[in-house]
Amino acid sequence: MLLINYPRHKYRQRITFLGQGFVSYFAIVVLALLLTCVVKAASANGQTQVEKESNINYHKQAAENTLYFDLGLASGWVPYQRSAEPGKPGVYAELMQSISERSNITIRPVHLPPKRAEKALQTGLVDFDFNVLEWMEDGTPGAGFVLSEPLYKVTEYVVTTNEHTALFKQKSDYYGHAIGTIAGYFYYDADKFTRVDFLSEEALIEGLAMGRFKLIIMEEHAAKYWANEHDVDIVLAVQHTKGPVRMRLRQEKAHLLPELNRAISTLKSDGTIRRILASHGIQQEVSLSHER
Repeated sequence: MLLINYPRHKYRQRITFLGQGFVSYFAIVVLALLLTCVVKAASANGQTQVEKESNINYHKQAAENTLYFDLGLASGWVPYQRSAEPGKPGVYAELMQSISERSNITIRPVHLPPKRAEKALQTGLVDFDFNVLEWMEDGTPGAGFVLSEPLYKVTEYVVTTNEHTALFKQKSDYYGHAIGTIAGYFYYDADKFTRVDFLSEEALIEGLAMGRFKLIIMEEHAAKYWANEHDVDIVLAVQHTKGPVRMRLRQEKAHLLPELNRAISTLKSDGTIRRILASHGIQQEVSLSHER
């Protein structure tokens, strides 16, 4: 009888190799499943602060004399929603703290993108925003809102670059053009041009520099700040709006308006508003008289 001696060690090597391959494959599958679970958990529980705040009922446990307002995102309106100096509060935060200190009203900020902030105001998740009547198409704060006394004034411009300055000398010159704007912001003459919405003033300046459009609409201090940050030569071509900033308060909070107005009057007369603006590079005489 012919005996054939198979090289069993080769089969053992093959079995061992296959076993190692199976273990490796199993480990990869387990790792993939774990990663999937982590991603799902992060998706469910790791929402951004903005996403969480957009669904919070801020008033659920708040006192009656508590007001909420939107302070925007980290890329918000410089120097109003956020300061040009890291770690320093912006104009709005300082003003609202000062009003709160001089009244019996607690004022708390939340942080939402512009479009979500407007929806939050309309649905009552926040109680007020900062409004300039000149921004509004009909020149009113809208149904269901009341206005505080003026705080200070802002001026918006149609902004362009040096190469296009000669094209835009008056408002009618930009009618029919595409203009960079902020999503959720009001523009009284938006029906006369094509809006190209972005999420921040910084993005508008970058878009202008890259030639995405020839024009943007922006408040003067914000335009100068972001142009300087990105080394863009800009021209404040045409004044778009100019007017006093007020707190636009939901009607159900109107009973707090007299106290808010008294605090605002105090901040004007003692120079607090002027000093806050000056600390952010805004030189402005704050009127003590009542304005429209």
